[in-house]
Amino acid sequence: MEIKTVQRHQVYEVPQQSFEVIEYRKHRGICLCCKKKHEGQYPVGISDKKLGHRAHGLIGLLTSKFRLSKRLVVDLFKEVYGLSIGLGTVSNVEKRVSDSLCEPYREIEASLKTAPIVHVDETGHKEKNKNGWAWVMSNESATLFSLQRSRGKKIAHNLIGSFLNRIFVTDRYPAYDYLPDGNRQVCWAHLKRDFKKISERDGPSKKIGLALLKTYRKLFHLRQTEPIERRLNHKKTIQWFRRYKNRMMMLIRQGATCGNKNTVRTCQNLLDIEPALWTFWYNPDVPPTNNHAERQLRPLVISKKLTFGTQSTSGSRYVERIFTAVMSCQQQKRNIFQFLEGCVSSLFTNQPAPKLLQSLGPA
Repeated sequence: MEIKTVQRHQVYEVPQQSFEVIEYRKHRGICLCCKKKHEGQYPVGISDKKLGHRAHGLIGLLTSKFRLSKRLVVDLFKEVYGLSIGLGTVSNVEKRVSDSLCEPYREIEASLKTAPIVHVDETGHKEKNKNGWAWVMSNESATLFSLQRSRGKKIAHNLIGSFLNRIFVTDRYPAYDYLPDGNRQVCWAHLKRDFKKISERDGPSKKIGLALLKTYRKLFHLRQTEPIERRLNHKKTIQWFRRYKNRMMMLIRQGATCGNKNTVRTCQNLLDIEPALWTFWYNPDVPPTNNHAERQLRPLVISKKLTFGTQSTSGSRYVERIFTAVMSCQQQKRNIFQFLEGCVSSLFTNQPAPKLLQSLGPA
């Protein structure tokens, strides 16, 4: 029979999982000639713990990116691998993974403190059932998390470092007010929500809010339709921008004297930081919103809701380091599991940890 066509059908199946036990033996004895005692040594890099490098990396991945609780990690190892581990083992593994990420964490911290454009944000995060805050600094290549007990300006100042020749995209939280207006871009996504609130109030606020929203839409339609070259050099485009800008600032000044205390407070704050509203228009590398930082912060927020925060200082250090590694690897399209395995391996061999930062460009 002559076969003219072949129909192919492929079925993908995961391998049957089981744990692997690697046994190492070292001998000891007495030399028959010199009568001295001798003892062999284990190979360099062998873990003196129950679990190996890959198991450490997997547990770190499961309790961070996949947000499994310690009990669910124990259940997964039992159900999938047939390996019984205890809750204390998971906690001990997290501590060792945290130690292995110490240097990569410092690497990201130092790099973001000199990056030209950085997104900054913060959210609540409890430690021992006491209020604390999770801060995030990020650009397109790396993300740093820092768990602190305060939301104050001092923490923001220490985290951000020098602001010279750098631009920070933030919301209007007062802790960032120490930044010069020329080194800051205020998030317009937050402004749009504030304009919406103003439009939903009674009296003059409603008219002002609706006009602000209308001008907002025209301004960003101009930004989306005009390339950067025309925005900076084309006479007519510059005229339209100045018209929308002047219109918006006039409406904000009206809102600052409209009589509604909430509208007055919002508009007065915008007048105080007016130059920080327009940085994005003149610098094409600066985005007008802080959505990037909020997206990077979201996995930690979800994890916080599932775990109710951390129960110790070492737990907080683990959370900030593991999420820094996970989110930075994800941004750089690197295999997170392989990176964690490499970090744990370097811990047992006393070798430098793998570099977490491959490149750091503008956000």
